[in-house]
Amino acid sequence: MHSSITFLQQLVKQSTDLAFVYSVQEARFLYISESVAAFTGLAPDSSGGGQPQQPLPLRLLELVPQEEHAYLRSGFEELIEKGAGSAALEFRVQRPDQTLSWLRLKAYCLQEEATGNLQLLGMAEDITRRKEYELALLAMKEQKNIVIQVLGHDLRAPLNTISLSMSLMGRELNLEENKSVKQLVEIVERTCRNSLDMIKEVLNLEYLETQELGIKKTRIDLVARMQSQLDAFRLLDKANKTFILHTTTESIYTTIDSIRLMLIMENLLTNAYKFTEARGRIEVSLEERPHTILITVADNGIGIPDALKPLIFDKFTRARRKGTQGEQPVGLGMHLIKTMTDQLDGTIRFESQEGKGTTFYIELPK
Repeated sequence: MHSSITFLQQLVKQSTDLAFVYSVQEARFLYISESVAAFTGLAPDSSGGGQPQQPLPLRLLELVPQEEHAYLRSGFEELIEKGAGSAALEFRVQRPDQTLSWLRLKAYCLQEEATGNLQLLGMAEDITRRKEYELALLAMKEQKNIVIQVLGHDLRAPLNTISLSMSLMGRELNLEENKSVKQLVEIVERTCRNSLDMIKEVLNLEYLETQELGIKKTRIDLVARMQSQLDAFRLLDKANKTFILHTTTESIYTTIDSIRLMLIMENLLTNAYKFTEARGRIEVSLEERPHTILITVADNGIGIPDALKPLIFDKFTRARRKGTQGEQPVGLGMHLIKTMTDQLDGTIRFESQEGKGTTFYIELPK
């Protein structure tokens, strides 16, 4: 009996895995374990059913869905061509009851010393349940990603528009003459603001906790996006703060994950606003470089104490402080900014002097 078969028989006795030995030159199975026979219906003395030097048992191929034939052939042919080594393959098999099950096959190519003939030694495990869980999780992840995209784009934009419109209406109309209209405007504005805060919190936590959430890049005009975000802060500002945008050109186009970029900038601008006194100044600069874009957010606010600087990017950092108007801190904002900047293959650094202000520098690839 072949030594590889003897070894495999001893191994199978201690395992529930499926096992076989296939002779490439003879194009037939030399050994099929009873577990293979029960799982696939192949008889222990079954021939390969192929022509000499077939790299894959045709009887086995008949049990596999057509769309996976090329994948299996490629894996086995590469293994045979090397004449040694191993390959791991995952594929479906049709069982005698016509149901499909998943197998993970670890195949080894061995060469007999006496004859030089090549043999494929296979050990396979049933991974059907694991695959079902994986596919279910993948489907759930895709559904969740759709919800995140809806929150980030389709729902957030109209709520922003409504909120800004209500803010403008409150400024333009003499609402003191119609207190009921004033009350309605305040309710709509407050509801939109609360909803936007909740959406932002959901997006923040999702992008923080689910860092593998796929990067979805689109081509955008960075200048237009930044101008839009600054306009939103200007309209909502009630402390007479000045917002300025500096750019090297009228338009700067880049291909980037726009939701991540939006969250990075919103958190940076929110922090700058929160830690800048009334009638203060917040400036955003965009500089286009040969391979990168440098985004600078500077304020003349209260600055960051030296003792807190090493902690600034920590999750739930001890560096969190109340804003100049008593805004409550969460301690996630800067950690989120750092996390998403890393996800975009960018870098972030800052300079700050207590009592004089803070400047953040984010450099992102084009």
